[in-house]
Parts: sequence; structure tokens; C-alpha cells
Amino acid sequence: MTHPYTDPATDRTPRTVLIYTSPALGHLYPMMDVALGLRAAGHRVVVQTLAEPRAVVEAAGVEHRPIADAIESIAMHDYRHASPIAQVRAGFDAWAGRAPHEVEDLRTARHEVDPDLLLVDANTWGAAAYAESSGLPWAAFLPYPLPTSDRNVPAF
Repeated sequence: MTHPYTDPATDRTPRTVLIYTSPALGHLYPMMDVALGLRAAGHRVVVQTLAEPRAVVEAAGVEHRPIADAIESIAMHDYRHASPIAQVRAGFDAWAGRAPHEVEDLRTARHEVDPDLLLVDANTWGAAAYAESSGLPWAAFLPYPLPTSDRNVPAF
């Protein structure tokens, strides 16, 4: 039987999974269930996220790597803006400002961790760009509900 995480291109089961999150606890904690499930399935799991929750991540039996200080220092200030358009622009500014640092951060992690699979937060644009260029199997995750088209749902 094929393992559910087998890469069809190589017929190889990943042994090490690197989960790369945006610098927000609300992006880490939804992925901890995934990390714990992968660990329970016998994989080595490394979560690269904020520095502060190291003890919580490690207490759960998962390896922790802090994201680069340069990424963590670019705070999200969308909540300071009154209009939804200004809030979206502020978010884009933060994501775009973090992107170059994420490329280097994930490149370094790849060489130090040697993952078989990357799981990358959709809000880490630079990390996603690096993951796509890395040649490794990878997937993006959204740690929040997917956007829905419905006449009762606002545009954003």
C-alpha cells in the first residue's frame, strides 16, 4: 500500500517535514494539529515559526526553529487603519516587506534541516517563491477559512 505522503515522482515517503509559518500565533496553532499528526505517523517534523512559542512547540514533541528576526520585526499593522482598503494595503506592505527575508530564511532552513516536504503558510510570499524553486515537494496552507463567493459574504 502506498503511504499517503508518498511523492509520486520518486515513490519516496517523506521522513522530514518542515512547516514554515507566518509570524503570528494564529498561523502556528492551526498547523500544530498537522504537525502532531505527521509526527504520530512517524515523520520528523520541524516547525519554523515565531521564537516565543519554542517551549510550547517542543513540549508537544515537535522540533522548533525560529524564523529570522528580520521577518518577525516587520509587524502587521492593518488593524490601525479605518478602511478595509487601507487595511489590505497595510497587509500587503508587511507581506512584501517580509518576502526577501523569507527566501533566505527558508533557503537556510532547507540546507540545515534537509526536509523531504515543505508546508508553507500562504502569507509567506517569499517562502512560497523559494519552495516553488527548490525542487522539493511542497504545499501551501491557509490557517483560516477559505474565501467564499456568495452574495452574503463581503468581497474581503
